[in-house]
Amino acid sequence: MSDPYIGEIKYCAFNFAQYSYAFCNGVLLDINQFSALYSLIGTQFGNTTTTNFRLPNLCGRAVVGPGIAPNGSGMNDWDQADVAGTETVTVSLSQYPNHTHVLSQLTQTPTTGTPLNTMNFTQFSPPALCGLNPASANTTLHPAAIGVAGVASPAPHENRQPFLALNPCIALYGTYPEFP
Repeated sequence: MSDPYIGEIKYCAFNFAQYSYAFCNGVLLDINQFSALYSLIGTQFGNTTTTNFRLPNLCGRAVVGPGIAPNGSGMNDWDQADVAGTETVTVSLSQYPNHTHVLSQLTQTPTTGTPLNTMNFTQFSPPALCGLNPASANTTLHPAAIGVAGVASPAPHENRQPFLALNPCIALYGTYPEFP
């Protein structure tokens, strides 16, 4: 098997970083000790002084390719080393869509003044033949009659795609990649 390219990232099913690799967990490395890797990735993933640089942190992250989204696609532009997203989200009551229903009824004329016991016509006194105009048998209920109500007690919920946890490791040593 040939040497890996310095900076190459691979995923491993075992729970350790092989010799000449390090976990992609955002750890700080010394620039002088890992100068070849530093010359490739620099401080794009962070640093704390002028003598160190940070490895990418792929813990709990999905990898996306950087680039400019096509116009009108609704997608975001991503630069190399951008980090975005969250593991959980909290939805507020104002983010729920309007709650609407269509009220439908038979277009036949009522034949009795005694409604079925599953309907609430008791507010009519005396009981009467009740029905809608057959010309407008389907109607949308007013939003105030069926709006979203209640006490909002939002709690975070899962916001991740299905996943399989593997260890991402970056090559610290190996073949220096050629620039095109």
